Amino acid sequence: MFPKLMKTLFKRSVDPSRYGQFASFSGNFEKYKEALGIKNTLVCYVYLIDRKGRIRWRADSEAEMQDALRLVENLKAISLE
Repeated sequence: MFPKLMKTLFKRSVDPSRYGQFASFSGNFEKYKEALGIKNTLVCYVYLIDRKGRIRWRADSEAEMQDALRLVENLKAISLE
């Protein structure tokens, strides 16, 4: 149910031309938890991945202003690469 809701919300808020810039995953992710730093499975995690597949920014739970500012800084850095 939750993945379907997320997909619906995504399609309502993102321009179709940008769909290829996003990825989501739901399901059994036990083998990825350690590598992605997932400690709490009851909250969402958001990652900014660069073109080489490296995690450049990550947030979980409720993001604070400091998190948003870091995201913008990292987006600017990635766009200059």
